[in-house]
Amino acid sequence: AVLPSWAYAGGAEEEVRRLRDVKASAVIKSEILSAHPLGDYWDNIAISSVNSGTNKWMEGRSISYISERAGKSPVDLVIDVLIEEKLRIGAIFYSMSEDNLKRFLSLPYAMVGSDSSARSTDGPTYTGKPHPRGFGTFPRFIGRYARDNSLMDISEAIHKSTMLPAKTFGLKGRGEIKEGFMADLVIFDEDRIIDKATFEQPFLKPEGIDYVFVNGRPVLQEGVMTGIMAGRVLRHGG
Repeated sequence: AVLPSWAYAGGAEEEVRRLRDVKASAVIKSEILSAHPLGDYWDNIAISSVNSGTNKWMEGRSISYISERAGKSPVDLVIDVLIEEKLRIGAIFYSMSEDNLKRFLSLPYAMVGSDSSARSTDGPTYTGKPHPRGFGTFPRFIGRYARDNSLMDISEAIHKSTMLPAKTFGLKGRGEIKEGFMADLVIFDEDRIIDKATFEQPFLKPEGIDYVFVNGRPVLQEGVMTGIMAGRVLRHGG
């Protein structure tokens, strides 16, 4: 995301080749520094995941911290790590505006979702320092913005998370508690629900969610996973 667009033209192999090439790399570094001349730019980018064990210590750390510890400039550090990891590296960019977010969430047609990768508290997806949105998106929206910040009432927050997106994306039989619909249900305590995941501890489960039913089957009971895997792929109009 920080490289000039021409640097990754042609795919991953071409990108790595350019990063290794002394002349091309010099131009890339120059363009990065020109676009982001302020040093604090690197304070707001953190490495969330790497592929190699050698660089695991970098996960959850800012580029500024990592580069200082490695004794390199931030831009040199970025180029070197991209080469070492063969581009298989994730990052978090701290650039959101809280005021803008509240304004967007309050719009009547705004829906709530997350672009987080699917994560678990064990197994192959329990890795790295991913964005806390993976475990916290909906509990934060309901607990923080609807309940605590009073941007809307709880019923509207639920509507924005269920019925509205189901209708928008043509997911038949979803998004409502209604006879003939699939029983996708989340039972939560309105007073307790809140996200707990942080950038330092992104795998912390939210509080206040006691039961979850997917397609009518209990996948969470009294806050404990049952091991039942009842999900399915949803398609528009399906």
